[in-house]
Amino acid sequence: MASRRLFIGLMATPTVQQEIDRYRQAWAWSTGARLAPLANLHITIDFLGDVALPDEERLKLALSRVGMLPFQLRLRAPKLWPKGLSVLEPEENPSLHQLHANIGLALDAADMGRDPRSWVPHVTIAREAQDSTVPATFANIPWMVDRFSLVWSRGQARSAYEVLESWPRSTA
Repeated sequence: MASRRLFIGLMATPTVQQEIDRYRQAWAWSTGARLAPLANLHITIDFLGDVALPDEERLKLALSRVGMLPFQLRLRAPKLWPKGLSVLEPEENPSLHQLHANIGLALDAADMGRDPRSWVPHVTIAREAQDSTVPATFANIPWMVDRFSLVWSRGQARSAYEVLESWPRSTA
């Protein structure tokens, strides 16, 4: 049965993408570090893995029922994670954690399953960056979040992510 590798995420707006790109210039990147394409910058809310095409409609219906009010994030903490991931973590934000919990309830109700790993919100800004140097100053990147998206991870292509649908839908 055909399936697609999916995740639910917050896709960075063009303004946030440009601010992250500006901040990345403060890093001392190691040889071989691969900067994430701007269009791919996001915070994963839930990684779903391979979802059968017939199950996508049930998933979309469940996600359409998740309530969300806009909220402000602030990307602050630059970090090097294991396996060479360079990330920016947001400040603690109760609205972000509430959205994660609400989406989790919708996934449970739709019997979709969830990633069992502990959730640490972050934006991956580079890969293979294990010998890079983190800037001495924190980032200060505001991000007004007004939607979450179901995203297809298409593989290793340069623009590897395709937004399939976003919520809440605009009523305008």
